[in-house]
Amino acid sequence: PVGLTLANELARHGVRCRIIDHSPERSQTSKALAIFPRTLEAFSAMGVADRFLAAGERIQGLAMHHGGERLAAIDLSSVASPFPFVLSLPQSETERLLSEQLAGAGIEVERKVSLTSIEQTTDFVRATLRHPDGREEIVETPWLLGCDGAHSTTRHALEMEFAGSQYDESFILADVRIESAPDRRHVQLYLGPEGVFGLIPFGGDRWRIVANIHRNHATKICPN
Repeated sequence: PVGLTLANELARHGVRCRIIDHSPERSQTSKALAIFPRTLEAFSAMGVADRFLAAGERIQGLAMHHGGERLAAIDLSSVASPFPFVLSLPQSETERLLSEQLAGAGIEVERKVSLTSIEQTTDFVRATLRHPDGREEIVETPWLLGCDGAHSTTRHALEMEFAGSQYDESFILADVRIESAPDRRHVQLYLGPEGVFGLIPFGGDRWRIVANIHRNHATKICPN
């Protein structure tokens, strides 16, 4: 989403660019759900906010519970923004909407293309790209922008460290449908001696479940 947003902004300001992704297709899973007010303001400037609002679910706040009682609620309606809420939308949909907006500007994501090395000069950056058929392409460009996350090829090539550390906690999550579900206008957070259990509404009648688990019990389950 970061690279897609940046490419859209460059195109909106008349700057031609190429955007590459080694993945064969955009994300097909929900991943990150929350889009916050300031991001929606940026999408509004890009002319795509209405499409996001139509696709997502507006979350008005956070409700906290303990021992069967509701302790507190945080209301977002007072946020100083044209969008005083959090929009809940699967990342797969975020990428789809941004890709379609970019395609409207005449720029398609070049998939199965990898950045393998970079070399800086005083005038340009020389980038080596590997295409799906194994062919290597040398590109000389004034700017190369790395939007490839914590394991960035660009960062490694520049020998730049990624500041930060992993959370000590481990979590389990699932996207489910719940019978007799609670209020969908709020994220539901339940506090207990074993940790935190959260319910986040998204996508019609689905919920994201997030819960603490003991590190010794942590596991990763991947569908076939």
